[in-house]
Amino acid sequence: MNLKKYDVFISFRGADIRDGFLSHLYKSLCRNQVHAFVDENLDRGEDITSSLLEIIEQSYVSVVIFSENYAFSPWCLDELVKILECKTTMAQIVLPVFYRVDPIHVQQLTGCFGDAIAKHREEFKNSLRKVETWCQALKETTGMAGLVSQNIKYVRVVGIWGMGGIGKTTVAVKVFDQVSGQFTSRCFFGDVRENLEKFTPDCLQRELLFQVLGKEISNAGMPIMLSSSIRKMLSRRKVLIVLDDVSDLKQIELLIGKHTSYGPRSRIIMTSRDKQLLQNAGAEIYEVEELNGSEALLLFCLHAFKQDSPKKGYMALSERAIKYAQGVPLALKVLGSNLYSRDVEEWEDELEKLKGASDEEIRKVLRISYDELCENEKEIFLDIACFLKGVDKDRAESILDVHGSRIGIRRLLDKSLISISNNELDMHDLLEQMAKDIICQEKQLGKRSRLWQATDIHNGTEAIKGISLDMSSDLELSPTAFQRMDNLRFLKFYNDSVAKPKYTFLKALSFFRMS
Repeated sequence: MNLKKYDVFISFRGADIRDGFLSHLYKSLCRNQVHAFVDENLDRGEDITSSLLEIIEQSYVSVVIFSENYAFSPWCLDELVKILECKTTMAQIVLPVFYRVDPIHVQQLTGCFGDAIAKHREEFKNSLRKVETWCQALKETTGMAGLVSQNIKYVRVVGIWGMGGIGKTTVAVKVFDQVSGQFTSRCFFGDVRENLEKFTPDCLQRELLFQVLGKEISNAGMPIMLSSSIRKMLSRRKVLIVLDDVSDLKQIELLIGKHTSYGPRSRIIMTSRDKQLLQNAGAEIYEVEELNGSEALLLFCLHAFKQDSPKKGYMALSERAIKYAQGVPLALKVLGSNLYSRDVEEWEDELEKLKGASDEEIRKVLRISYDELCENEKEIFLDIACFLKGVDKDRAESILDVHGSRIGIRRLLDKSLISISNNELDMHDLLEQMAKDIICQEKQLGKRSRLWQATDIHNGTEAIKGISLDMSSDLELSPTAFQRMDNLRFLKFYNDSVAKPKYTFLKALSFFRMS
């Protein structure tokens, strides 16, 4: 067996830790008669020296100290690649240390690590393979058992930002699933904007606290987040809270109060289309970018061909399609699903409709799938958008039975216009807004089939098929307001705090809900 020269090789970025943590670590190793190598060269160039590579090979253990500026150094990243090579070929032991950085940022290449990689991609345009090797090395190291600096005791707020349909919720769900086990309490709160339109802040606040604390909370008439007893309970817990689809700073304040109320090393993640809002909330911004060409093609093909590449003769058409979708996952899914099992001539016809869409390309992509539906399927789509989101699928099928709902819902699923989660119907908010735009465009206000704005509720007509109404607004309804609505099938009240109008005479009514 060949004896190695060093017990430990320490990889670090000198400017971050040379005079503090590193010196204490080195002295401690020496006291315990561990022979460690620390590179004292302050003038490191771009390229790592062959002598240093040899020293890494001549070490039994490598300690990699990830600090704020570690990934900005090509030298450090080359060291890391060599260390992992020695781990594979020589069974070298690797111990990562996360010094005042979050391992999640190293693994996901976000925060300062994301900034560093972006800088390298710009500087090493002609050597992008080298940059990708660094990325893989960073991700691989975070999968090993390591040490996290206990100085990271503050509550970190992360904002996931991007346009509608880009995949913010998907990213948030993925992160939540990956890291939730590291927290004593956790809560994923979806559709914040929509839920605050339908329910009182007090109701939603109670639900969030129930998920975090595991018990019902009584506020006895005072704002929950101002309660000293609640703050005390929260301050003892390391929590993970995700607020999905935030559109106003007040929503954050109403639901979670000040982030300083939570225990050390808690994490709050928010998704929003509004970057300024996230910045005002004190969040570190993670931007969800459009899919690149290969990623977009893969996602599109999975829906258009049910495989990971285009069928023979469809490559050029597929490239045209993904160009219209602009790398937006929702548009890629909807367009791909709409083109599934069609021949080349039909593809040509469908893509021709997207020509000249410019700024409206994404909406036009989504609208094409709606236009392809038969009349019954269009009715089902509009009903789900306005009234049946969050309703159990089986119940929705029975409510919509007059339309042949089972087949219709299956068709909407196949075209990626709706989804099902926990057996409940769901729809992306871009598609929901498209549905409401379609209704607004269909006829004059008095002849529209579905209403959801309090200001639109006047004397009813036979054209109205459904009403969804926020009853917390300053609204007075006549007890006979719905008397002429003979075709009214859906009636949905939320934030109900006023006297109920009479509805027993509505013979066509098949869905009624108050919340």
